[in-house]
Amino acid sequence: MTNIIILIVEDNKLNSQLICESLDRMGYSKNHVVDNFNSALEFVDKTPPDLILMDIMLKGLKDGVSIAIQIQLKHDIPIIYITGYAKDNIIERVKDTNPYAFIKKPFKYEELKANVQIALSKHKSLKQKDKERLEYEQAFSNMHCGAITTDMNGSVLFINKIAELLTGFKSDEVKNLKFEDVFQITNGSYNSRKLIKETIQKGTVHKFKEDIKIKSKKGSEITLEIKSSIVSDKDNNLITIFFWEKAKNEKRELFATKSNRYSTLKNEKINIMVVGDNSILRKGILSHIESDHSIDICYETTTKLEILECCYSKAICLAILLDDSLEPDAIFETINFIKNELSYLKILVLYPESDNNKELKMMEHAVNGVVSYKDNNVNILLAIHSILSGDLWFRREILNQYVKQKNSLIDVKIKNNDILDLFNEMEKKVVIYVSRGYRNKEIALKMSRAEATVKMHLSNIYKKLNIRSRTELISYINSSLQ
Repeated sequence: MTNIIILIVEDNKLNSQLICESLDRMGYSKNHVVDNFNSALEFVDKTPPDLILMDIMLKGLKDGVSIAIQIQLKHDIPIIYITGYAKDNIIERVKDTNPYAFIKKPFKYEELKANVQIALSKHKSLKQKDKERLEYEQAFSNMHCGAITTDMNGSVLFINKIAELLTGFKSDEVKNLKFEDVFQITNGSYNSRKLIKETIQKGTVHKFKEDIKIKSKKGSEITLEIKSSIVSDKDNNLITIFFWEKAKNEKRELFATKSNRYSTLKNEKINIMVVGDNSILRKGILSHIESDHSIDICYETTTKLEILECCYSKAICLAILLDDSLEPDAIFETINFIKNELSYLKILVLYPESDNNKELKMMEHAVNGVVSYKDNNVNILLAIHSILSGDLWFRREILNQYVKQKNSLIDVKIKNNDILDLFNEMEKKVVIYVSRGYRNKEIALKMSRAEATVKMHLSNIYKKLNIRSRTELISYINSSLQ
């Protein structure tokens, strides 16, 4: 309780003294008093409090409601109004700031105590919910099947990228829609409401026996297989519907849940080339890959000129490099050549034995994945389809080690570089988190700030660097660290 910081915005010394004494009595000793617009904003920017007790009628042109509006543009801080004024026009303005309580002077100690404790508890709970919801969305956004999450009444809360692709609805379009508006079933005995109802009745992971056809936003019909589940969110239960396109054959069925259905949805061949000067090894790898009819082996190449000719003559999307058949330094030379000349091309390296140092080096050279050519054909094919769907294919320990090293190196370089001299302390933190690849929501959670605050800092950073986007900022950071 002693770590709670409370800001009191009050221009009457007697009132501010009474409030401070009441807070001390409750056990909140870290309180600070200001009496005007500028002092309040300055304190909040330097030391964001856990709670603000706000008088409305203050000396000067700006009143307490104006201060609250300005603070909420940058910070997520609960506000309780303590005022002697309760006219209708003031109440209407106060409502727009979503206060946690409105206390009329003269206040009673018990009333103030109850509202302070409720506000602090409620805000803590909301922040925890935001964090859990973000983690929940991140988990489902990376799944290789469609996922739509609703509340128990069927209102859509979240839709992942593959669900967007299959239904035709974007995530920002579904927030106020019912499940049946997004997931429009056109066949069988099921409808969207019955699907939700049956999920609630089963209460666990439930696979529907009947294949279901839905009509996408664009009007096309897709046949789906569906599972559903009730997921607990501490205070609430959520329903998640998982679905994937009905596989046309066993091979497609395997990849439907393991990839973004790169070829299944586009209904076209995947053009790849195999690079390596060991013809026996090339033939062995080809025998693995050719079992998947969605893949077309366009070329077997050994030289840089052949790689260019191959890519210029056909729409190649993946290069498979055979590590064992190239000279030790030659493979990295080939990787650099492809990245410089054919930056769009994805790279999968096949190697004979696990080698942590070499795999880390592969990641540093922006390779998309590595796999042992001693693996069975299913694992090699899964690697190919996962990479083409935008994923990386490395062992988990390698990914963790790489991220740890990279973040540490970037932090050290940034802190030792004069690129941070332009920014204030908050902007420096934002730059470092952006360099690590965090999104605005994640940065807001890390810094315990509102997402709007992060966006404001980014806007200031862009102005100082005369740039317009996050991509340009990352490019600036990378070029400054060379």
